This record gives sequence, C-alpha cells and structure tokens, in this order.
Amino acid sequence: MDKKIWISSIIAFILGFFVAWLIFRSPVPATAPESLAEGDEAATSSEDGVIGDKKVPAEKSSPAVSRGVSGEGTLTIRDQEFGDSVSLSSVTLGAAGWVAIHEDKGGGLGNILGAAWFPEGTNEDVKVELLRATAPGTLYHAVLHSDDGDREFAHTKDAPFEDAEGKILETAFRTLSLDVE
Repeated sequence: MDKKIWISSIIAFILGFFVAWLIFRSPVPATAPESLAEGDEAATSSEDGVIGDKKVPAEKSSPAVSRGVSGEGTLTIRDQEFGDSVSLSSVTLGAAGWVAIHEDKGGGLGNILGAAWFPEGTNEDVKVELLRATAPGTLYHAVLHSDDGDREFAHTKDAPFEDAEGKILETAFRTLSLDVE
C-alpha cells in the first residue's frame, strides 16, 4: 500500500509541475507579417508604422559619442514585440563592442537580460538573444559597452560607452502591449 501512495505522490508532483510550467512560461512572441519584408517602406520608414493591428513607433537612435577608452558608436532601435530577443535596426561601433539589454529601474538601468558582441563598423538588422524574455508593455534600455578584448561580456570590465558629459550611451525602447490599438 505504501508503494501505491509513493507512486501516486510522484505522479501528482509531475502533473503539478507541468501545469505550473504551462501557466508561468514565457509567451511566444508574435512575428511581423510577410508584407513587412526587408525593403518594405513601412518597415524602414522613420515615421510610425504598423505591424498587423499594432502601431509601431519610429526608430530611436542614440547620439554618436567620443570619449577616450569608452569608444564611440550609435544605436538605432524600434519599440517592438516582447520575446526572447531584441531586434536592433543598426549598431555602429568605432571598435568592437557589446550591446546589453537592461530592464528599466525607476527610469535608470536595471538588471541585464542579455548582451551581444558586434564587430567594428555598421551592423544592420541584428538581434540580441536574452537570458530572460521581455514582458509586454514594458520599458527597457539598450546600452553600448566596450570590449576588453576577450569577447566575453562582463559588465564590471566591459564599461558602457559615455558621451562627452560622462552620461551612459543608451537608447530606451518599449515592448508592445497585448492590447490592440
């Protein structure tokens, strides 16, 4: 009789775990319709566009910077669907470096969700894979970081780029909410 109770308990635990996983797993991000393929005016316009039934705000770009060891670069990003990666319209770097995606913490930089290394020059239509998915209707920050030469991201060693006034070079963006406008 004890063996039956033990087996029933294990089965109940596994079923409970599976149900919890279904409830709390990250949502799958929606993709843009094929009509917004590369070269489509709505996808590349600097004015607000539409993906499906959702309004997509214009691209946001950080100013170019130049400050000693911080390096220089620009970053262009749109508000976008939530999910396991963040799409960048372009990243231009004077030297190889990183783009790190941060949560917003009271208008400032919070936890880093993921980072991607980029070579010197302009990189267009690229993604940063995240360790944890973004949430709908939330503010995030994309930050340019230097690389100390090892091509391994360490936020304590790979310092953020700064402008001439010492402000971190970052561009804020939002994930689209679940509500259809």
